[in-house]
Amino acid sequence: MHVSVSKEFLKSVPLVSYTPTISNVADGYLFIKQGTAYHKVRIGDITYLESDNVYINVHVVNNKYLVRNTLDQYLKILNSNQFVRVHRSYVVNINYIDAIEANHVIVNKVCVPTRKTYKNELLKSLRLG
Repeated sequence: MHVSVSKEFLKSVPLVSYTPTISNVADGYLFIKQGTAYHKVRIGDITYLESDNVYINVHVVNNKYLVRNTLDQYLKILNSNQFVRVHRSYVVNINYIDAIEANHVIVNKVCVPTRKTYKNELLKSLRLG
């Protein structure tokens, strides 16, 4: 069976993204879709978030997931004080900070850049400033 669809109809239908997305947060977990599977990720296991244009790399202790979202939207979804923005493109989980240097923080043995504009927020969240 063949169905023809007009261009006007296609323009009226909202775009549905088939890229990896985040689902609802429940009981300290969230489900991240990768391909056709939803992966259960404990929010506390997220070490840092890295923005790459319209995508975010969600780094967890032993894995990384790619989602289509913004850092601001993702922070609202996570809704947790343990995540702090340290750079325009990075958010870190303060529970995984190993060291704070002048221009970066070490998060789970990974060097994450920081910017002066976000440094005060980081220091306040750690009760250092």
